[in-house]
Amino acid sequence: MYNRRVQTFLALIALVFLGIVVRLWGLQMVRGQDYRLQIERNLQKLDILPASRGQILDRQGAVLAIDEPCFEFCLDYHVLYGWVPGDPNDSFATEAAQWRRRQEAEWVKTGLAADLADAKEVYLRRLAATWNTARELLGGSGDELSLTVGRIVSRVEAIRSSMNEPAKIAREQTWSHPIATGLDQATATAVKAKLDALVGASVRPSFKRRYPYGGLACHLIGVTGEVSAQEQDRFNLTDSQADTVARLAGNYLGGDIIGKSGVERMCESTLRGRRGCQRRHKTSGQVLEDTPAVQGNDVPLTLDIHLQEDLTRLFPPDASGCIVVLSVPRGEVLAMVSMPTFDLNRYRADFKKLSSDDVMFPLRHRAVSQLYPPGSTIKPLVALAALGDGVVTPETTYNCTGYLLENEPNRWRCWTVKHGIPGHGPMNVRDGLKNSCNVYFYHLGGEMGAARLAAGLAIFGYASPPGTGLLEERSGTVDANASLDESRLMAIGQGPVAITPLHVADALAAVARGTFLSPVLVLEGGPPQVRRPLPFSPVQLEAVREGIRRVVNEPGGTAYKIFHGEDIEPLPVEVAGKTGTATVASLKTDDGQDRVGDMAWFAGYAPYEDPQVAVAVVVEYVEGGAAINAGPIARETLRVCMRRGYLR
Repeated sequence: MYNRRVQTFLALIALVFLGIVVRLWGLQMVRGQDYRLQIERNLQKLDILPASRGQILDRQGAVLAIDEPCFEFCLDYHVLYGWVPGDPNDSFATEAAQWRRRQEAEWVKTGLAADLADAKEVYLRRLAATWNTARELLGGSGDELSLTVGRIVSRVEAIRSSMNEPAKIAREQTWSHPIATGLDQATATAVKAKLDALVGASVRPSFKRRYPYGGLACHLIGVTGEVSAQEQDRFNLTDSQADTVARLAGNYLGGDIIGKSGVERMCESTLRGRRGCQRRHKTSGQVLEDTPAVQGNDVPLTLDIHLQEDLTRLFPPDASGCIVVLSVPRGEVLAMVSMPTFDLNRYRADFKKLSSDDVMFPLRHRAVSQLYPPGSTIKPLVALAALGDGVVTPETTYNCTGYLLENEPNRWRCWTVKHGIPGHGPMNVRDGLKNSCNVYFYHLGGEMGAARLAAGLAIFGYASPPGTGLLEERSGTVDANASLDESRLMAIGQGPVAITPLHVADALAAVARGTFLSPVLVLEGGPPQVRRPLPFSPVQLEAVREGIRRVVNEPGGTAYKIFHGEDIEPLPVEVAGKTGTATVASLKTDDGQDRVGDMAWFAGYAPYEDPQVAVAVVVEYVEGGAAINAGPIARETLRVCMRRGYLR
């Protein structure tokens, strides 16, 4: 019995030792490499090296957007985490407390504090100084500091909560995060001088975006902003797609800048660089791995910023609208003015004021995202659609008495009635365009119907976004199921039809060259240009071109006095074009500043025999129509194009 007990006891001891041996073998042989790697990682520090965005350039090489070196004030996440009261049982709360105790112990060890109690006082003084510095760098605003820190903590905690192991420390929790960015050299030097009196603070190099021309072409160039969680989900590589360094280099991290609108957004993948990474030994400082940052590529545009500047000055003060200028042979955007403008360099500071302006809408890119009724600028396209469909020939006439239907004198009237003059009489397509005869085009709209009108306008791109690649672009709207009455209205550019000014300029350029080309904005790397022949005979094209030539160059044409009036210096080239005045509802604003008036248009091209530029001008909510408002701006636009060498 005794011997059996001894044997049992010895067997148990042997099992215990065997278990210890197996455990030690597992720790050393099976998981030893993992533990060694973890220890090595704990002894390493990973620094992220910023990369600058590429430049945006105009067609002559002028710099429109550039990254300039600056500095940013950063705080360790352990400090940021303490700003927002959290769960004391949270695993990172324990880590943050341990990080603080390590700081305090180091101060005692180096003699900065007499003992741990003194070290706690030192920590509190330094922490207060740290928050005061951050607050000063943010303009003295405590609210701004709270928003900034809260945004960072929320973002990092969201990343952590999405991890498969919630108790695990997220990579972002081991980093320093930028609190104040865009610091100049003097400010950075002043902050560096007092870092020893702060806690968890650092100053590191960075870049800030600068726009040398301020508000010129602001809508087209676009803005940048902090990357959103949704954008990170859309663009970032996952852990399975690349190693750590590749993910850090290619992924958007919290606080990174990304294009939000305009070319900055459209060409984000080209403009954005790849950050670098440097892994160093914490104690020795030895560089273990060094991946340099790669600057983003430049984006050259077709835009001429000096032409843009000249045209911006043509707009009357406090007016809104836009000017588009295209190269007819190549379809390149030479200028795209949207008024009013805003200073890109002050966008963030002024955003609240800009975004709340519901009268002038300064943030709206009118050239590509504002849909307008085109008024009579649509008539050349309707005429071509009717000719192409065989509804009329160039010699088909309709008689204008001032009314489409004599028994309904209050409906379907020509514009002559409003001015108290007789109807136009018999009109063919050339005369109908020259005189902008509504009755002639009521006939065309009624005989074609909405479906054929929509198909005809689609030939000129009205059913699609213009095609520059800007994400703000909108498709035109043309109701293919409209009623007979609505079809008549569509034929004069009213009713269920609306397009952007870029659509109008591109359509007139297509009429001029006989081929549809989608507009081009980026010289390299933009979307492929769409090219298709117009399905009209030379005779049909000639009839419409001759009609809009007469608009400008023959007495009685609706634009004749704009270009040949008294005290007007004539242009040395012949212009073809079309005026338009579109009726719209008044704009109701929240504060009662209602805007009333019409949309005044002019669209055309020059020279008539050798088209080089096409223009579209719209001025919003004005009285007096195109002859007083849009026409003179278009005339002077062509004069500026001549001075700049685009029109000969």
